[in-house]
Amino acid sequence: MIADWLWGISPTSFKAGNKKKTERDVYKLYQVWENNIENFRQHAFKVRKQRFPQFANSNALYLLGKERGFNRFKNETEEEFRSRVINAISWYKKAGTVKGIKEILALYGFENVKITPILQTDPTKWAEFLIEADIPNGITEERFSLISEILIKIKPTHEKLNSLNIYLTSDFKQNRAAAMLSGHDITVYPYQVKELQLSAKDYTAIGYQAVHTTTIYPATN
Repeated sequence: MIADWLWGISPTSFKAGNKKKTERDVYKLYQVWENNIENFRQHAFKVRKQRFPQFANSNALYLLGKERGFNRFKNETEEEFRSRVINAISWYKKAGTVKGIKEILALYGFENVKITPILQTDPTKWAEFLIEADIPNGITEERFSLISEILIKIKPTHEKLNSLNIYLTSDFKQNRAAAMLSGHDITVYPYQVKELQLSAKDYTAIGYQAVHTTTIYPATN
């Protein structure tokens, strides 16, 4: 009990005389303090735990990030931000280097990244660079926005990001068909990806409709 512990460390003058400790006013005071001290002790452990980003709640994590010079990006998850705060020293060491930028982007799903100085193709742009990445599973607008924000923070301070090019790689079958319907005009305005890497057979079919019969002539490339 806390009251007994306090009694044990009390000065000997508190214990002088023949009274039992339970009869002494100072011990009774310790007993009154006991619950408050226990609550304070438990609270102190909880507060101390919030100093570690691994265990911090959202508000404490925000403050820990500020201490390390980090703000949470708009589309960054709490766990991604937590990981960044935990690895703050490593993050600062990697930022500004080609190897480090690639390693950081890989944490957010951007692997197979290629970084090219624009100077190689345009001598007038000596402080700009191009980033290209293959994204097998595609990318959302929010994720693209997040990566753009991250690049501003980890790029060399004297350089400017010229462009971020994303290449989509797929391994599914792609079927294309063109059809003619007599008596009606059909106009289609498709969205066309400028560069699409495919590793599958490409099937093409051309057909026409006559009365109620549709005939399709498939061809395999």
